Amino acid sequence: MRHDRGNSILFRTRLRGAATRSVTLVAAAGVLAGAAAAPAAAAAPAGSGGSGSSAAAAGSRTAAQERAVAAARKLELKGLINGINDWSCTPGGGQQPVVLVHGTFGFKKPTQAADRWSVMGKALKEEGYCLFALEYGTDWLGTMGVTDIRGSARQLSTFVTGVKAATGAAKVDLVGYSQGGLVARSYLKDEKGAASVDDFIGLGAPNRGTDTWLAWLGSFLYTAVNQMLPDSSFLQKLNQGGDLVPGVNYTMLAAPEDEVVSPYTSAHLSGPAARLTNADVPDHTNPEEPHTAFCANPLAVEWVKEALRSPGPAHPDFRPSGS
Repeated sequence: MRHDRGNSILFRTRLRGAATRSVTLVAAAGVLAGAAAAPAAAAAPAGSGGSGSSAAAAGSRTAAQERAVAAARKLELKGLINGINDWSCTPGGGQQPVVLVHGTFGFKKPTQAADRWSVMGKALKEEGYCLFALEYGTDWLGTMGVTDIRGSARQLSTFVTGVKAATGAAKVDLVGYSQGGLVARSYLKDEKGAASVDDFIGLGAPNRGTDTWLAWLGSFLYTAVNQMLPDSSFLQKLNQGGDLVPGVNYTMLAAPEDEVVSPYTSAHLSGPAARLTNADVPDHTNPEEPHTAFCANPLAVEWVKEALRSPGPAHPDFRPSGS
């Protein structure tokens, strides 16, 4: 098991923050999402990026659609920027709404939320996408992304149903970061989510688990972290019968320098090339903490845009500028 400088910094930072809640080992799980923030873009109020009235505007929704939207809005991640969670947004021609799924610990502070999704959010909003982000897996202490991943998948199901009802879209695209990739995969497989999803893009998702000493330590505290250990019963069931579900395009991005998801190839999946692209995305901007900065990595953002605009998964020969 490896222990790099970035992981050590994350451990010490989380350890100090946890003391205020008398949870002295909270950093052990926090490593799976990273507590260090990537540089934030200029903030804008949530909901400020609307593009007109929705195709399923409140006046034209059925009672069932209204209930679905209300249930989803209870799960929305607060403190975001760039018009994420604008429930009046109308998808552009040929686009699906994009649902962003955070990792372990999510975003406890508004500044962290802005940092994590600001770069990607700004880039996707400029492409005209309607963006939505949920909060899942929150425990009684208010810590996000730490409860049973299967329950988090059910929360994602509720959120996607509400996004579809709000926008009038038949399907959405999912972008899952770290544990968020496993939540998305569990939703696709266990909650029959494939009927509602066109593309799934994973960023540093521990599909085969992660083998670091901090993950093992954190597994004693949090169910979700325990489920991300190699050969956990959760992962065995999730990967049984093949990695892919019918009808969904998969683009799985991995950072070769990643020491949070170890080995980094755990972020890859297996399946036919027509429906799956595995790509290694180096981090030229923050090599010490590539997992933490994955969502803000300009090369990763370009890969996400490529996957969203492609008729299938991202083209395997795609090369972002600067790579």
